[in-house]
Amino acid sequence: MPDLWTTRIERAADAEAVRSIHLAAFETAQEADLVDALRGDPPLAAGTVTPRGDGR
Repeated sequence: MPDLWTTRIERAADAEAVRSIHLAAFETAQEADLVDALRGDPPLAAGTVTPRGDGR
């Protein structure tokens, strides 16, 4: 049976992991900084995440 993916709204506890993914994916921190800014107070955008099977 194939693995099932569940996508949900990003939680505050996800921010560090999401930032580390952006830092690994792009050559500069600009993209990660942009996402952090959009996540500001008040948030300008809602992010979504698809955790691994272990919930991380």
